[in-house]
Amino acid sequence: MKARLPSLVQGLVIAAGFSVALASLFSFRLEDWPIYVTYVLLSMVLYRPTVEVLPGLLLPMPGSRSRSVFSTSAASRSSS
Repeated sequence: MKARLPSLVQGLVIAAGFSVALASLFSFRLEDWPIYVTYVLLSMVLYRPTVEVLPGLLLPMPGSRSRSVFSTSAASRSSS
């Protein structure tokens, strides 16, 4: 019975999120489409996804098991 509780809570949270998304979708007004397009275009320009890395940080992290896709060493390419 205890194993079903997390699954039940997860299902309820997903259903609540879906209902909120559906309610917000129905609240859009077709005559306001220029505002929506302007917001999307401005947010794409102003809120670009960025990643900041500390200057002394080595990637991939030492001790990590996964190999970096961006590795440039020839040894890592020849071993795969």
